[in-house]
Amino acid sequence: MKYSTRIIILTIIAIIFSVNLQAQSMNDHTVNNYKVVFQLSTADTQVHKGFVKQLNNLAAAIDDIEIEVVVHGPGAEFLKKESKFKSEIEHFAASGVTFLICKNTLNERKIKETELLPQAKIIPAAIVHIIKRQAENWSYIKVGF
Repeated sequence: MKYSTRIIILTIIAIIFSVNLQAQSMNDHTVNNYKVVFQLSTADTQVHKGFVKQLNNLAAAIDDIEIEVVVHGPGAEFLKKESKFKSEIEHFAASGVTFLICKNTLNERKIKETELLPQAKIIPAAIVHIIKRQAENWSYIKVGF
């Protein structure tokens, strides 16, 4: 076999090996760059209950994931001090989940910051935040219907 033929064969083998390694790494669920932003805009407590279950399932399935929950509109009830899900929110926040609430919603609904759970961080505009996250390649999930 000629020297140039060997080089061509070795190059093809190297390319196939490289493509195989890339495919394997894409299927590896231990990658540390998962980021998801959830949009919660309903006061429906059944939706909240299902969402809490989703967060638990997600945390069990992926060890290293960055999660933001963006709340606006009627969903503001989820982050109020009298929320039925106060203990779950505290647990998730302690685990690194970030809970964000829209300042526009607070103003429109006349909700005071003191009415919110301490885990709620105020952002200027929920939709703008979600758009920015999507532009940064975060996965987007709308909670509820």
